[in-house]
Amino acid sequence: MLLFDDDNDNDFCLQMETSSNASVEEQLTIGHSEDDGNDQLAARCTMPKPAERNTTAGIAPKHEPLHASASTTHTVTTTSAHHKRCNKGDKPWPIAKCHNRELDYSYSLRQQLWGMGAELNHLKAKLCLKGSCELATLEKTTQNGLLTAKNEFDLQKKVLSDMHTLLATQEQELCRLWHEIQEHHQEHSVLQNLQEEVQENHRQQETLLKSHDQALTMLRDEIQEQHCQRDTLLAAQKEEFLRFRNELQECDQLQEIEIVQHTAAMEEHLRSELKKVGNDVVTCCQAEKERELAAMVQHNM
Repeated sequence: MLLFDDDNDNDFCLQMETSSNASVEEQLTIGHSEDDGNDQLAARCTMPKPAERNTTAGIAPKHEPLHASASTTHTVTTTSAHHKRCNKGDKPWPIAKCHNRELDYSYSLRQQLWGMGAELNHLKAKLCLKGSCELATLEKTTQNGLLTAKNEFDLQKKVLSDMHTLLATQEQELCRLWHEIQEHHQEHSVLQNLQEEVQENHRQQETLLKSHDQALTMLRDEIQEQHCQRDTLLAAQKEEFLRFRNELQECDQLQEIEIVQHTAAMEEHLRSELKKVGNDVVTCCQAEKERELAAMVQHNM
């Protein structure tokens, strides 16, 4: 046997743990497969425990399965310690002792599995009892709920019948109100038509007044424009008259100046002519006197 080889110090422990885990998973799988009904669960609760079945094989069961894990850990630790001591050069253990160690470790694992199975059966029994209690409570609650629902349904049915009666009364009242509303709507439509006619007449009057106001405004504007044109024309005529009067005054002044100048020139010309005529007369008189003197002289001679 190569249980205590130097290259594989922990193989034994790992194999034992693997086998124990597989046994636990198998036990749990068996426990889950038996949860199909209350009859099967009760039958499973009455089955003999693994410790009782092992008693027939000559192995004394332990009454404290909850401490099996601690004893198993102690056994594995002791085995590992002795294994290390054997690997360090001392005398190896005999094969019988190793076999006893394996049997002790297997027995501890079985005790642990039995304890876990007992705990699992105990928990399943508690769950079954709790489920039955909850089922009874649920049935009682359901009965109470059904009774309450029935009473509530009867009450609601009565309330519904009262509501139907009330709705019928209200429907009659609504019909009466509907006829009154129809009459009111007819009166309102007549009043609205009259109001529309009055508003239409008022709009027509406003339109006529607006047209009259526009015509008056246009006439006022035309009269004001004519007044403006007349004022402009009068101002232009007044300006033209003033200009013409100024021109006449200037012409009169020029004519007076020309007349004065012409009169002065004529007077000067007359004076010169009179002077010439006077000189000619004097000259003629002197010549006549000289001729008479000459004639007288000739005659005297």
